[in-house]
Amino acid sequence: MRPIALALFAATTFCITLGVAAQTPEWKTDDRIITFNAPGPSPGTTIPAGINPKGVITGSYQASGINRGFLRDKDGTITTFDISGTTTSPSSINEQGEITGDYGNGHSFLRDKDGTITTFDVSSAIIGNYAGTFAESINPEGEIVGYTGPIYYKGPGLEVGFLRHKDGTITTFKVPGSTATLVSGINPGGEIAGYYYVGMPGSLGGERGFLRDKDGAITKLEILGPGPYATKALSINPGGEITGYYYDANNAQASAVRSFLRDKDGAITTFDAPGAATGNFEGTFAVGINPSGEITGNYDDANGVVHGFVRARDGIIARFDAPGATYTFPLSINPSGEITGYYIDANGFHGFLRQSNHHDRPGNEPD
Repeated sequence: MRPIALALFAATTFCITLGVAAQTPEWKTDDRIITFNAPGPSPGTTIPAGINPKGVITGSYQASGINRGFLRDKDGTITTFDISGTTTSPSSINEQGEITGDYGNGHSFLRDKDGTITTFDVSSAIIGNYAGTFAESINPEGEIVGYTGPIYYKGPGLEVGFLRHKDGTITTFKVPGSTATLVSGINPGGEIAGYYYVGMPGSLGGERGFLRDKDGAITKLEILGPGPYATKALSINPGGEITGYYYDANNAQASAVRSFLRDKDGAITTFDAPGAATGNFEGTFAVGINPSGEITGNYDDANGVVHGFVRARDGIIARFDAPGATYTFPLSINPSGEITGYYIDANGFHGFLRQSNHHDRPGNEPD
């Protein structure tokens, strides 16, 4: 194992601001959302994971009982790939078309724009039993972040974060005082966001967010309140703004879910999608933020239907649904405001691309 240089923990004071009053215009989906499936014998298994600034999408689908990767070009052409015939799950794509993710029994990969694949592992990672090296995000410089250890807390070993540099060397790190560190995203400046656990790894309510700067200093992020609010930081943009979600009560097993935006100075704005349910594990789940500060995610309503949403810079929230969907799950948003993710209908899982030629402002609702 190579030496791990842990930076001193830097505590910060947060400023909680009230969420902006949100309105929810709706619009016709037939010319705004493109739906698609990866080719193969199992059309209802397509799950896009990321979209880059050029509108190129990556994700996974099932064929012959295993996950395979796909690349969808701007013109809709889909290229499929896998690594040595094993399950292959892309997670992120950068502007150059480089893709990262994991494959096989707990290994990670980098696929360059020409299709050449480089595999890698963190040397200290335990392989197997849902453990290993899991790449989550790649920035324009080709730096990759992720975590090691078990997916489930009963597995062997504990999660630590990693940063794979452009030259292939890997730095591992752990949030001080944590039992497990999971990394979600990295921006062009090398700032890293994610979350860690206190207490039993994987336990409900034990999550706390963090920000790691390019020099390795770690700041713990938590929505302040009277109890141990569980916070998941899931995406960071080039300006250092972070989004994610948190539980709104002390007991995560009896809590609704709300979302947040943390600006580069540490001020936090919380928000809810209009009409979001407030029962246990219900609410608003922000998952992605672009350079303009637009945020996407999903929320469930009182009838159990899951909708997609996009939150504009000024706080206006627009709801959207893929055609025929019972559940719509956005996962990634690019600088142009294009959104990808998956939706579920009676025939399974399908990909969608929500185009950016929309006007999600009050007064533009359909008749």
